[in-house]
Formats: sequence, C-alpha cells, structure tokens
Amino acid sequence: MNGRPLPQFDDPQLLISYAGVATENSQVVSHGGRVLMVTAKAADLKTAQQQVNQTLDRVVDASAYTFRHDIGFHAIEQ
Repeated sequence: MNGRPLPQFDDPQLLISYAGVATENSQVVSHGGRVLMVTAKAADLKTAQQQVNQTLDRVVDASAYTFRHDIGFHAIEQ
C-alpha cells in the first residue's frame, strides 16, 4: 500500500536501506513493492539474524507490514 509511513529505527548497529519510498510531510512512506532492508553486523550470521528479527518484532507493526523471518537460515544451516 502506498503512503504508509515507515517505522523509525534507532539502533546504530543496524544498516537500513530503502527502496520504493517517497517523502510526505517530511516522513518516509511506502511507494510500492519491497521498501526496506534491515542489516546487522555481528560476530556471526546467526547473531546478526537474531538482532534484525528482534528489532523488526519490536519496531514494525506486523498488522501493517509483511516481513520475512526466514532469510539467512540456509546460510546458517551449512
């Protein structure tokens, strides 16, 4: 849905990349498709994945957005 305000992230350990967004009234809003990627740097991949997932659970309204918790599992299993 276009025009939906994106959540604000305040964790300096995360890198947030945006795509498919616009600005309305000084706020970043969705403007189609996948709109953000959240990346964490940690001692290992599993810890980074947990940091991202915990942040998404805390910051993102799951009723307003769809996000995946399964990204990275294939690399962790190897």
